[in-house]
Amino acid sequence: MKIAIINIFLVLFSFSSKLIAADILNKNIQIKSDSLKIESSAHKAFFSGNVTAKIGKINFFCGEIIITYNDKGEMTRLIASKNVKVIKNGTTVTSQKAVFKVKKQLILLTGNPTLKKEGNTLKGRTIEVNIDTGTINIIDATGTFSLKSLSSTRDPVK
Repeated sequence: MKIAIINIFLVLFSFSSKLIAADILNKNIQIKSDSLKIESSAHKAFFSGNVTAKIGKINFFCGEIIITYNDKGEMTRLIASKNVKVIKNGTTVTSQKAVFKVKKQLILLTGNPTLKKEGNTLKGRTIEVNIDTGTINIIDATGTFSLKSLSSTRDPVK
């Protein structure tokens, strides 16, 4: 597998890259995939096949990631799909789709999302994680959990 490291500002010029590293809101991002397609006019990068992405301490594993970026080369949104797994500090969330809104620091998970931490398992129609506050909102929540273990960590995904 060929791996290259480039700055997101140069992403427009790299079509054979397998790894991108950049500073996104003071967070380093690294993405590996089997293939990469860039649509510079649409400000999008499409990663597919065995995709792994690391943004700060958040790890994404999935089949596809689409990154949207602005004219300055800054990532504005990350959309992960196809058997998504997001891991941070012992918390694992799985779903079919995850949308990371960079400016709002929100991750919205849909498609049978499940959150697991310290023996707790919570499911819902949607799971929304606020990276800044550590707040997790689950719509139509079901599962098994211990209030003590959930409250022992203020920000389970920070």
